Amino acid sequence: MDGSAGGQLIDALLDAVPVGILRIDAEGACGFANGHWAEMTRWPPVSALGQGWKLQVHPDDHSSSLGRLEAAIRAGKPTIEEVRLVRPDGFTVWTVAHLSATREPPADGGTILTFTDITTVRAAHDTALRAESLGNLAETSALLDVDGLVSLLHRIVRRAREVTNARFAAISTFDDHGAMERFIYDGMPDEQAQRLGSPPTGRGLLGILVRHDRPIRLDDLRTHESYTGWAEGHPAMQAFLGVPIRAGGRTIGSLYMTRESGEPAFTETDEFAGTVLALQVALSVSAALAQQRRGRVSMLEERVRIAHDLHDGTIQTLYAMGLEIDAGRQRADLSEDVRETLDTAIERINRLISDIRQYISMLEAETPVAEPELARDLPFIIRQIVPGGIHTVLNVTAPALQELGAREVEDLLFIAREALSNAIRHGAPTKIAVDLRQTALETALTIQDNGVGFDPATVRAGLGTTTMRTRTERLGAALTVLGIPGMGATVRVAIPRYRDDEEATDAAHEAASGA
Repeated sequence: MDGSAGGQLIDALLDAVPVGILRIDAEGACGFANGHWAEMTRWPPVSALGQGWKLQVHPDDHSSSLGRLEAAIRAGKPTIEEVRLVRPDGFTVWTVAHLSATREPPADGGTILTFTDITTVRAAHDTALRAESLGNLAETSALLDVDGLVSLLHRIVRRAREVTNARFAAISTFDDHGAMERFIYDGMPDEQAQRLGSPPTGRGLLGILVRHDRPIRLDDLRTHESYTGWAEGHPAMQAFLGVPIRAGGRTIGSLYMTRESGEPAFTETDEFAGTVLALQVALSVSAALAQQRRGRVSMLEERVRIAHDLHDGTIQTLYAMGLEIDAGRQRADLSEDVRETLDTAIERINRLISDIRQYISMLEAETPVAEPELARDLPFIIRQIVPGGIHTVLNVTAPALQELGAREVEDLLFIAREALSNAIRHGAPTKIAVDLRQTALETALTIQDNGVGFDPATVRAGLGTTTMRTRTERLGAALTVLGIPGMGATVRVAIPRYRDDEEATDAAHEAASGA
């Protein structure tokens, strides 16, 4: 029997096998497709010849399963891959591709590649997984009963990571114009996040979900047109799943789940779990955002009212008192002791008026109606208060930004404004450093200058300093004000990190072991 007849016999035998079979050469070109391949794919056998069989593979598998399969063909190594095939009508066939490759090609001149249809098995498996996911997601409703937007977002992102079995997860919220307001992550160590600096601003891949109302699932996010590269020290993420959180006809936030390079891609079941979670939390997130924004507007209105009351009422009353005392001290029958006492009283009134005016300027300072943001507002305050010629250094780490609520940020911004104002008015510094960082147990804001300093035993506590202490107490924080004559001043406020009990215990152990 000659080679041609032998090849025909082999092809006839392969045609009778109830699995899809291709005969592939070392370049990946198909020389034969059996009848079952045609039945499975609904494409004529001739369309699979040459490189045509690759066009019948699902486009999403080209950079993953098909790529690994081609590499195995070139290397002559056996492999098994899960590969999706696409029929002319768009129906997806799930298959297991088995390459029994050897470096010595068989007598017919090709390597045998078999495809077994597992669509029905896969559907049953996915149905079971989805049922399990729904059962797990039923627990989510209990997690949403928390006070405060930040706590709510932390719980949601932790849940997203659990239900999709992701290595990393994050959640963002957007304002009415689609700009990212907040970004909270889970799964990345604080030390690594600190090295990365400020959190993302919603450009590139993270912001693309604002413009889409459907999930995005990528085997390799680096192949997406919106991918803009990683910052130095960033984890090598590859598989990506993004799910928009929608309410009121628009995207108010997004869930992002990723896995590292070399880990399996997200499946349709993972996408299903993430989508259901987004639907579950949409109402709670929308209500929390609305409540916070209403509170923000009310707070700003209250600040304006207080500023007007202080200016039109308190300052005018103090000014009138000063005039009365000044008129009284003009009497000729007053003793020198009484006159000195009245002079001191007038001086104190004038200082108090000056303090109140400074406080009013802080209340009336330009403040965005949007939720306060340290990364945006701290530089603004520095530019607003510190005159040119004074060197400023600002360091803000990413973890510290994501764990603070709007009220905490507002108080920290006021304390920073007051500390900077005091440094400029009383310290005559040439350099000021503002530092916001995080340890396992606290988030600390420090304002330090190299000015003339002060003597704590003799310094007068003004209205601003008193208000700083009041705000610090409201934060449940510790305020430290240090002054060394001739060596500058330091203001530091440390806020305990709000964690679940288990996390707080772990953090305490970490801090103790590192001490």
